[in-house]
Amino acid sequence: MGRGIITMSMKEAKQLHLVRKAIEKSITQAEAADMAGLCLRQLQRIIRRVRREGDAGVCHCARGRTPNNQITETVKDKVISA
Repeated sequence: MGRGIITMSMKEAKQLHLVRKAIEKSITQAEAADMAGLCLRQLQRIIRRVRREGDAGVCHCARGRTPNNQITETVKDKVISA
């Protein structure tokens, strides 16, 4: 598995820390969910992704992508010139 730079927010870094503690079983999943401000089900989903994808599992999958509803440059040019 390649090692790269992972960009994450402070919130995601805190979640990663709590997920790691929950995986190590130093705190329960319910405690980690409460500290992260998530429901238990959401934390369990993140734990699964971290086990599968590594630390990047905490980050939002759509980061860095263009939005599906983004207006193309050609449409913008037509609107401006009209």
